[in-house]
Parts: sequence; structure tokens; C-alpha cells
Amino acid sequence: MYTRSFSDFVLFLGLILGLFLMPTVADVSCPSLAAKVNEPCTNVNGWEEFLMAVEQNTTDNEVVFCPFDVTKGLDDRTAEIMYSTSVICPTGQCIINGPGKHFEVYAASTLQGFIFRGATTSSIWFLPDPGQSIICDCTFEFNDAGGIRGGGIRIGSNANVTVEHSVFTNNTAHEGGAIYITPKGFLTITNSDFQNNQAERGGAIYVSDEDSNLVANGNVFQNNNVESRDGTEPRGPAIYLEGSLDDYTTDYGNSGTDNGNCNGIYVDDNPCWPFLRSDSLNMPQTPTSGSPTGSPATTPTSGSPNHRSFSIVNSIIGFSALSFCFVGPHLDL
Repeated sequence: MYTRSFSDFVLFLGLILGLFLMPTVADVSCPSLAAKVNEPCTNVNGWEEFLMAVEQNTTDNEVVFCPFDVTKGLDDRTAEIMYSTSVICPTGQCIINGPGKHFEVYAASTLQGFIFRGATTSSIWFLPDPGQSIICDCTFEFNDAGGIRGGGIRIGSNANVTVEHSVFTNNTAHEGGAIYITPKGFLTITNSDFQNNQAERGGAIYVSDEDSNLVANGNVFQNNNVESRDGTEPRGPAIYLEGSLDDYTTDYGNSGTDNGNCNGIYVDDNPCWPFLRSDSLNMPQTPTSGSPTGSPATTPTSGSPNHRSFSIVNSIIGFSALSFCFVGPHLDL
């Protein structure tokens, strides 16, 4: 039997390990738009003019657009960002509508202030190894990737993407209605809203395997759904992890309501883990088995480890009934 003093020691050691083993997460934030308001802006009157403005940059540069509403035709070419570029517009005043992909990103870039609507594959596709990219103050709505993965965003291998202050609503895909993270992809998402997104698995976000990583803080997941299209069992209306909870890190404040039968993280074949509260030390809890409210169940599904969780600053320490498992910066529930 473990003594109280030993338990306190374990918690303290977990904190120390977490501080030293914390993963490197890019410290990025949305650039201020206030400074851009009075700057000269680029006018565009159609998709071709938009392409020219975005793609003319061959070195680190910035394009600030005047408000526009352009439609991309089915046969129109996708915008390609080949060089590090910041593409900026006053929030919600630049609308890109139309089928196919809207952007392919090959280099570290910033996209800020846009509304992406009506894509018929991933609206934005971050190709492998583009470096650190940022999406800020954007809205992804009514994009339907059909049998493709990632209705709003698809993150390629070794791509590192940060999304802040953005909205994902009414997007659909085969997997990852709003966002799909491919193997070895990395996503940090903060203070964003996911509403009414749908897929077979990962109604809002799908994390594809153990080599992918998701850091999520302060996001709201509401009314996201999963629905079978080809007989596959639907799972994870909010977030679906194909790997394990070691691929998911959180410091604070994700919440979920009315996300089918899982207001939290669905981990492969294991039960639903509800989003953790950030305003107090998390009391021991077990996973739920399809509880709509996300409230802890008394017994985990057969075959799943009965881990408990404690949140300490930016570190997480978990323990099972038989052994302690130090997971440092990762979330092990």
C-alpha cells in the first residue's frame, strides 16, 4: 500500500520531470491587425488577381488585402505558397468561396483574417516539411471534403501548424471534419471554436497515429458529430486519436457540449475521456463509455488501463492500479 508521503513525493517528482521534459512548442501568437488597418492594401477583383498577389512573393514578404469576396471555379488553379509569406486581411472581410482546394502551403507562412468556404477537398493543405505556419482569426465553414480527410485543414508529415482565434463550422470529411493531422504532423490550437462539424471519425479533429501530436488549449467543441458512410463504426465526435493519449497535450480549458456520445477525446478502441477542467486539480477519474454529458463512469471498458490523472501546472502525471507511469508533459488519463 502506498503511503501519503510517497504519493506526495510521486506528485512532486512528476512536476519536476514535467518541467524538464516539457515538449518544445513554438511560442507564437496572432500578429496584431491594428497596425495593418491604415497600411496600403492590395485590391483584387477575382481569383486570378488573388493568385497573382499571393504568388508573386519570392522572398519573406507580406501581403495585406483590402476586403474582397472572390469565387474560385472548379477548374481554377489552387493558390500555392512556395515562399515564406504572410497573407493578411481585416478579420472576416476577405471571403474565398469555391470548390477544390483553396491553398497548398509549401513554406512557413501566416494566414490571417480570411473566411474559407465551399471547398470540396481540404480547404488548406500544409504539405510535408513546410516549417512553422500560423492561422489566425480565420473561419472555415461549409467545406465538404467528401471521402477526403480534413474538411478545413489537412496537416502533412512534419508540418507544424498553430491555429489561434479561429472558427470551424459545418465542415465535413471522411475523417477529421474540420482538421486532419497526418502521421508526424503537429498542431497547436488555441481559443478556437468547433461547431457542427462531421466525419466518420473525428467529427472536429482526427489525429492519425502515435507519431502525430495535438496541443489544444481553451477551445470549445459543440454539436460536432460522427456518422458512418461505409459501415465503419463512427467514433470521436469532438477529437479522435488513432494513437494514444500521449499524443495529446493540454494546459487549460477545453470544453465540449452536445458532441454525440463523447464530449472529450476518443482514443482508438478505448473509451471516451472527457475534457479536463483547468480551474482546479483534477480528481481521479475513469473514462466514460458513451456518456453524452462526459461525466466520469465508475468502471472503464474491459481491457483499457485504469489510469488516473492529475494536472500540475504544465505537467501531467498519471498512475494505474498496479504501477506508476510518469508521462511528464503528455496527457495520460
